[in-house]
Amino acid sequence: NYKPDQRGFRLCRDFLYYIPQGHAWTWDGVDLRAFGGAYSIDKDWRVERDRSAGRRYFLWFPEEEMTDVEMQRLLAADSDTKEIIFSHDKPYSAKPGWNRKDITACIPNQVRLEQALRVHRPAWWFHGHLHYFYRDVLRGDGFTTTVFGLDPDNDAAELGWQRENTWAIADLDHGRVTVKVGSTVHVDRHLLAEARESLRG
Repeated sequence: NYKPDQRGFRLCRDFLYYIPQGHAWTWDGVDLRAFGGAYSIDKDWRVERDRSAGRRYFLWFPEEEMTDVEMQRLLAADSDTKEIIFSHDKPYSAKPGWNRKDITACIPNQVRLEQALRVHRPAWWFHGHLHYFYRDVLRGDGFTTTVFGLDPDNDAAELGWQRENTWAIADLDHGRVTVKVGSTVHVDRHLLAEARESLRG
């Protein structure tokens, strides 16, 4: 089912939803938004050729990054403050400490996300992409944002990977947000089953 549901999400498989580019929504009084895309530093290795047919198969997408125009359009359509941002890449000013994707070609996408940071002024920002767990606190004009970069699953793990650093839980309670990440996460199986049931509805 690739058509958006009534909340604007697309169901990929049970309990896995795709959030369209720039999609904004509200859960329990908390405003959220998502931005995808990043530069693939390994895209030169992600091309295979079927010699018998002479065709090339790309395991990355030329449209993997937003353009400046796309980001400007998204921010013009919605410039409201958000409590939480989810993205694939990090905003430019976030400093993970160790960053194997700190190359010139990665910067334009991170600058676009930095624009979203300055416009939306979120309290929380979660992203993946770096395959490295870290926490950073960014301060801007009248806002403070805590950024978490999460570890990947163990198939793409780096040295020092820990399973608990692949999780983040944001508890939304009538406009208030409590975040648990890493070793602070305790998954209540009963609540998780209830959440899954609510997603089915």
